[in-house]
Amino acid sequence: METELFQQKTRLTAAERALAGKPTKKAENDQRVATDKIARAQRNLADLQRTDLLDRDSRIFPGHYAPVMVVQDGQRVVIPMRYQCRMPGWTPAMERQKPGTYNALGTLLTVRWKNFCSNQPLRAANSFP
Repeated sequence: METELFQQKTRLTAAERALAGKPTKKAENDQRVATDKIARAQRNLADLQRTDLLDRDSRIFPGHYAPVMVVQDGQRVVIPMRYQCRMPGWTPAMERQKPGTYNALGTLLTVRWKNFCSNQPLRAANSFP
């Protein structure tokens, strides 16, 4: 995240330099995108430092970290993992080609989700909405 923050600050500086000379749509767009990404990176870095629980911590989204329970060395352990329902046999490269959350038709459950229950961790939760 710190690398992303540095890259976006560099992008913002370059965009502001370009806007000081001759304003262009590309420079305006770079400025807007860099400002948004800087704010998001700073918020994420601040979240890593805090210990208090906020309401937004109770929601999980694909690609974001969430506490999950796994068995390691015969013991149940809660560790942070990225939430992503990867299809059996898919690689991270295949996921980037076809992003999204995956649902299966009832007729295809046995084909698509054959190994799902045997290799998925549990999400720790107090309640469901």
